Amino acid sequence: MKRLLLLALPTILFSCNDSKQEDLTEKSKQEILQAEKDFAQLVKIEGIVKGFTKYAAPNAVIKQEDGLIKGPSEIEKYYTQRKTEGHKLEWTAEYVDAAASGELGYTYGHYVYSLTDSAGKPVEYKGNFHTVWKKQPDGNWKFVWD
Repeated sequence: MKRLLLLALPTILFSCNDSKQEDLTEKSKQEILQAEKDFAQLVKIEGIVKGFTKYAAPNAVIKQEDGLIKGPSEIEKYYTQRKTEGHKLEWTAEYVDAAASGELGYTYGHYVYSLTDSAGKPVEYKGNFHTVWKKQPDGNWKFVWD
């Protein structure tokens, strides 16, 4: 009898410990969408440098025509050197998804980048964006790829 109980014990313990991980997809999608909106609003109000620096994760990367720009300080330096004051960048996420673990997610949509060229003529660039978001240890979402 003892032997039978010892053989059955792992099965009993395993079946009692049926702790499925909570699916955080929907909660994370809402949090990411809010972070995306807050990010866009900060860029609209305080500018590209401030917005991209604040929402960049410590290991963030942005892809530009110059190549990959890595880390918040390099991102800040890149946009500061580009003299983006007076430029407008607006975007809307049209799709958001997240991992069930609640650790990663992504968005994509359209953007409009507006500026005035050296001749005083308004110029507008339109395109698509794709951003990968990662939940930080403090619970905030920051981008790791843009």
